[in-house]
Amino acid sequence: MVFKIDIISTMLFLLVFLFLTPIVSADIYKCISDNGVAIFSDEPCGDNSKRIFNTVNQTFDDVIGNGSPYDEQPVDSKKVFKEDFVEHAKKIWRFIMPNTHSYMTKCEAFDGGQGIETYRIDLTDSKKKFNVSMAYCCYYQGDGKHFVFLSSINIIKDKKPFDPSTMVNIKNYRKAGIGVWVYPKE
Repeated sequence: MVFKIDIISTMLFLLVFLFLTPIVSADIYKCISDNGVAIFSDEPCGDNSKRIFNTVNQTFDDVIGNGSPYDEQPVDSKKVFKEDFVEHAKKIWRFIMPNTHSYMTKCEAFDGGQGIETYRIDLTDSKKKFNVSMAYCCYYQGDGKHFVFLSSINIIKDKKPFDPSTMVNIKNYRKAGIGVWVYPKE
């Protein structure tokens, strides 16, 4: 009889706990720092915080937006910062791998020639089971302006290309192989 009471008490406690636990928010906020860097966060990040979207029931195309950390295109060349690409890549990671935390393993910029600069951001999880690499292209358009966009996404799980279920039905990026998506779609 004591055993039965312990189970009932435990079940009652769990039910009460579940009903009193706050619902987890999936809002993403954007702020602009004093030096003009865009910051993306899952909680308000200052007086100028702007909720840019709620990731619940969002598609990848909703999350990626215009494929750039910058709302306005073209971008003033003096306002292109690698930190913006890192924050944007982390936002995308949260959609692709919703139950894992990302750690940056590499952020490099290289000159692609003909006025094209590329930023590559590599992220992994704490167990190094997943790796996501994203490449952002910056095309110089003259007058100190760049057109900036996410050009490719590569996803690896256990050292093999991987297609997560969150990447199904993407409209704006072309699937170029297992674990690989590129822009533009055509």
